Amino acid sequence: MERLAASGGDNSASDILSPKSDGSPVRGSADRRVLIIDNNLLVAEAIVLALTQLGFAARFAMPITPTHALDLVAWQPGLALLDIDSVDSTTCLSFVSILSDSNIPVAVMGSRLDVPLLGECVRSGASSVIDKGSSLADLVSIIARLLAGDVVLSDDEKRRLLEPIQREARVRRERLAPFDVLTDREKCVLAELMDGHSPGAIARRSSVSISTVRSQVKAVLQKLGVNSQLAATSLARRSGWTIEESRNGDSRLRVPSSHLEASA
Repeated sequence: MERLAASGGDNSASDILSPKSDGSPVRGSADRRVLIIDNNLLVAEAIVLALTQLGFAARFAMPITPTHALDLVAWQPGLALLDIDSVDSTTCLSFVSILSDSNIPVAVMGSRLDVPLLGECVRSGASSVIDKGSSLADLVSIIARLLAGDVVLSDDEKRRLLEPIQREARVRRERLAPFDVLTDREKCVLAELMDGHSPGAIARRSSVSISTVRSQVKAVLQKLGVNSQLAATSLARRSGWTIEESRNGDSRLRVPSSHLEASA
């Protein structure tokens, strides 16, 4: 990667520290490394310095892009701490997924604990959520507890974080339910209509008869309970329906560039 800054070398197993019940470090028996993923240099350096002063092997990664993920995984940290305030949401969720899929515990840290992104991180595999407003001493103590295997994120807190996402998903499923009854072909026709293509143009693009396309359009209108092509496309846009989302829900649905297969 372009830069993987390190503070302190990798310590031997006998030099690694784990927490006492009061949060102070004691000698541990396992090699534990902490990876700090933060685009804020001052924050990253402060955390790394505090951890290395206690004997942990700590590093921070900068800059942060998904292309660096394999390099980060190769270091095999015992814990990754990701500051969600310093990266965009796509990069954040990508890192959480890649690290958790590699069996690396991920703790996400944010200045607000009520943002949906935290719930998305938990759903993507993050095992802990840390308040960025915590003091540095408290933060280091929490990291030590996580390395020791303590459960910092309770089931109730996890449910609280996931509930808004699950509620939104239910609402979205209900909103898109009318489109589930469309056949793959009808979905493709609807997508073409949304792109502004007329039934005649759709027929020419897909090498089928105009009567075939009109029959498919009629079926789309009937199933969606609307009376015109304009009403159908408007409903699809208001509902947030796209052919790509339908494809994600059904791997059998092929979506070529024109949305339509050549066969009828």
